[in-house]
Amino acid sequence: MAKLGELLPLHAGQSILNVTHTVVVKVLLAYFEQRAMNAIWGPPYILPTCLSKIEIVQDIPSIILHGDTSHFREESGEASQRGPHIRVLQSGFLRKLDFLR
Repeated sequence: MAKLGELLPLHAGQSILNVTHTVVVKVLLAYFEQRAMNAIWGPPYILPTCLSKIEIVQDIPSIILHGDTSHFREESGEASQRGPHIRVLQSGFLRKLDFLR
């Protein structure tokens, strides 16, 4: 969390994109939720390639997206119920990334 403390003031008013593994996402979200570290594996589950978004306004963090998977799509464009092994439509994923800005 020390590195996060260094990055936030350096990039105040800017967006920071953190592409990482599930455990790091869980730790970061737990930090902003003020969740005990021994409870990080509780729901919601963080699927591979899911998106989370935290906004910090006037030093107050808000979790906007928490493990969002709405960009998971089959090639047909239908939402998948099968989990992280599905194919993601590039255009849908890019639209989601644009939304995160």
